[in-house]
Amino acid sequence: MKNRSEAFLPGLVLISLLVGCAPSRQPIQPDIYQLEANEARDLVAAGRHESAARLYVQLIARATEPARNHFRYLAAESFYRAGRIEAARKQADATKIRKLSPTARSLLTLLYGNIFLAQGQPEKTLARLRSLWLSDMAGDLRLDYHRQQAKALSMTAKHLESAQHYILAEGLTRDANQIAQGHDAIIEELSAASIDSLQQSTDFKPKTLRGWVALTLILRRPSGQAEFNKQTLDWKLTFPNHPANASETVTRLGNAIRKKDQGQSAGAETRSLDPSFEFAEYMRRAKISALLGNQVASARNYILAETLSSEPAKTNQIQSEIVDQLSKLSRTKLLRMQTDPADTLSGWMALTLILKESHLDQLELDQQLQAWALKYPGHPANVQQFGSDSRPDQGGSDRNDAIGVILPLSGPYQKAGEAIRQGILIARRYNQDSVPVRFYNSDLTESSKLYRHIADEGASMVIGPLNKKALAELVTDNRLTIPVLALNQIPDLSAHNLYQFGLNPEDEVEQVVNRAWFKGYHRALVLAPANEQGQRLTSFFSKRWSQLGGDIIRSQTYSPKVTEYGSPVKRLLGIKEDPEAQDSDTPYPELEEGRIRTDFIFLIATPSQARLIKSMLDYFNAGKLTVYSTSKVYSGHENPVEDRDLSGLIFCDIPWLFESKTLAGDAPSLDTVLENWLGPATHFIRLTALGFDAYNLLPHLPRLQSDRNESYSGVTGGLSLTANKQVHRQLVCAEFKNGRPVLQRLSPTLH
Repeated sequence: MKNRSEAFLPGLVLISLLVGCAPSRQPIQPDIYQLEANEARDLVAAGRHESAARLYVQLIARATEPARNHFRYLAAESFYRAGRIEAARKQADATKIRKLSPTARSLLTLLYGNIFLAQGQPEKTLARLRSLWLSDMAGDLRLDYHRQQAKALSMTAKHLESAQHYILAEGLTRDANQIAQGHDAIIEELSAASIDSLQQSTDFKPKTLRGWVALTLILRRPSGQAEFNKQTLDWKLTFPNHPANASETVTRLGNAIRKKDQGQSAGAETRSLDPSFEFAEYMRRAKISALLGNQVASARNYILAETLSSEPAKTNQIQSEIVDQLSKLSRTKLLRMQTDPADTLSGWMALTLILKESHLDQLELDQQLQAWALKYPGHPANVQQFGSDSRPDQGGSDRNDAIGVILPLSGPYQKAGEAIRQGILIARRYNQDSVPVRFYNSDLTESSKLYRHIADEGASMVIGPLNKKALAELVTDNRLTIPVLALNQIPDLSAHNLYQFGLNPEDEVEQVVNRAWFKGYHRALVLAPANEQGQRLTSFFSKRWSQLGGDIIRSQTYSPKVTEYGSPVKRLLGIKEDPEAQDSDTPYPELEEGRIRTDFIFLIATPSQARLIKSMLDYFNAGKLTVYSTSKVYSGHENPVEDRDLSGLIFCDIPWLFESKTLAGDAPSLDTVLENWLGPATHFIRLTALGFDAYNLLPHLPRLQSDRNESYSGVTGGLSLTANKQVHRQLVCAEFKNGRPVLQRLSPTLH
């Protein structure tokens, strides 16, 4: 390891680093010390610590403070490295620690720790180290800290605590020799502890330390070769990612213990784990686990066996077995069990997901494999052997009945894509369909190219894409030879074989308009966020309301980035500040019932925004006004405590959120889906419903197209087709009562 003074020794830059904050009447004169400081640095680099120490002593005699103080530290450091412990202690005692920088104080404290260790005073070392804050120390200093702790604890016969600090030190270095020396030290400390103390210490929270203790017990326990093999294999399976898991490490450490415990000579008989036995045992256990249906355990044993295989053909065969076992797991389980990219099993699970689920052509498969290789560098998998023909069989079926689905399965819209994907798979499962559904990742390949690929494969229908831009490009670049049910809507876009289905908030706004009109309302206030969506929906509401003959009394925006809504609500209500009114019993008497010339408020807001805005309306005596909103105001799951402030607010949303029983024939209830589904969070449930209805809607499209009065009862609403083949949704409405949304009825439709 590079010594600490060398790491801080670029000429007089060192002095400025070590200088504390105390002012000096005599400033440092760099030209006076530059040559000697550089010469001392070179002596340290050459390992001539005694000569460097003498030169620092000369500089101490000539220098002024604060430079003199720091040359004392450097002299102490050099004397220590030269083995002159008393001289090092003398210079360290002369150093004024309070005038050093924080880093220099840590260096001096660590130097004292080493001096006390050399003098056989470990208690003083431990006392000094207690004054340090690890969070303020660089990695190399923390490494020195843990090693000093380990040595001092060892000298005081606290071997378990010593081993724990050696383990912590190992995590701070990548040097192979230092790691091997650390392993030796850990085993030496644990072998110095009594067998009873080790057996009573199996409940350590750090799993790495538990592994070291368990390994030490195996290595110290007298046993024959067969028993040693069995115990060691069991240990390796229990601690698969342990730093001592390599067979040669176990053998080296075990032989070191045997020589120490039995007083054997260096040439004494040694005991090692036979690689051929180990390989055969892993293969046997892998096959047994597979027969018992434990695919994860089988894969783990195959992974361990693969590390011992030296024949390429055998290695490829084992790797195929790993993928075969993991491909029997569900996609959800494969996703959930992936932990750390450094874990070999996680890498295999991620690779299996690609091979199992991504029905891509060779080019697209190569793209995903390249992305996988970047995430799992150094993984042993031979990805060249996994081509499109080697992917696990998903069951045969007539390709001409296949459905291709274009979704973003990675990138910024991955969660949305995964939620829709889950909805499609849930619908397929509940329908007990055998028609293959193949998913294609639009984040890796352009949707227009994916459409041509799906059509060339002979699929009968395409669902997707989700993105509007991708949809426009798909229609522009292709003649649609097979029908497309897009998962978004572009108002003026129309093409042969193109159907458009999305959860457009304009559907919700239209049904708020219809509902308010049927209630006999004519005068409306609008409050919306000052952003693109707020502007778009406000414009849509105003246009539709005006077409019905309604009046927009006032339209007001608010900043979505703040949480103070008093001013925009006052402007919306037309409140003028009246200093005299502030002292009256009613803060704003002009807002008493019957005085406001409006019928309702149309509000666009998130749940948290709506709660605050609704409270402000109550405060300004406008709480009795009816407030309508979109589904954006409801999170998708009941929250009666926080949503109590929304009482009286009405919004329109998908039926699935309000029915304990389904509105869609044989569709599963939302409770059933949430109970069994382990996908994205609940706030994506509307997109899951979109996927569910998209799959179920496919066979009904010809009927809906032939008769616009026909409809399909879906979990996203009553579905019908417009003249340009866009799916129109008839929603249900709900009113918050005591913090819970209470279902009212289907919203009215105006033609």
